Amino acid sequence: MKGITRLRNKDMKKKLFDRAQFFFWAEWGAMGDAGAVEMITEDGCRYCCNFVRDDVDPDIIAEACPLFGLDRPIPEGWMYHYLGMGNHLYYRMKYDEEYCRLLGEIENPGQEYQRWLDTAMKVLGVSDDDDDSDEFPLPVSAPEDQTVFIAWQEGGSGLAGVIEGKSGVVYIDFAEGVDINAFYPVASLMKNGEWVYKDMGNGKNIIVNKKHSGAFMKLSEEPRLLLWLME
Repeated sequence: MKGITRLRNKDMKKKLFDRAQFFFWAEWGAMGDAGAVEMITEDGCRYCCNFVRDDVDPDIIAEACPLFGLDRPIPEGWMYHYLGMGNHLYYRMKYDEEYCRLLGEIENPGQEYQRWLDTAMKVLGVSDDDDDSDEFPLPVSAPEDQTVFIAWQEGGSGLAGVIEGKSGVVYIDFAEGVDINAFYPVASLMKNGEWVYKDMGNGKNIIVNKKHSGAFMKLSEEPRLLLWLME
């Protein structure tokens, strides 16, 4: 499973974005994760930030990346897809045939919005088990005292929310079929008086760290968590 590198202003360098194969960004008021920016490199590494929630300046992003921002010409060698509701996707033209084939038939841009990330990873040949990078500042096994919640479904996907400095809470995704107990001692945490268990229905479970319960309440309306609950 690949990790995610969270970008800050100091990381916004042109040479980083030159490595992008897929690039997604969402406008300030976009439907879904407003302000989200994500790029994926050829080896499947994901670099993300959010200029609404994070301490990231959109002008600095625009200066480093010609793909970011409205009314900018599409650079040579890139394809552009509008995913609806203020969401934008770019990818290198060499992937167009394979991307469209794997994406399959869609009836509206919203369907591509739901599928683009999985499709992009398949195009790049990245599997859930691949993890050959040691540069990610946010490890899959985050410290328990920094973890706000851990969510999982037996034999299904999982999600965790982890506090990362001033950036607030960021997500760790667990691939379908991954044993979340390999990353967190869920069974022992459920017996720990500092954690609260919640049955979310449909076989989905969440345990919340009482220390950060306020952060979880704020997250409870976040699109990424809601999408996981509806999957």
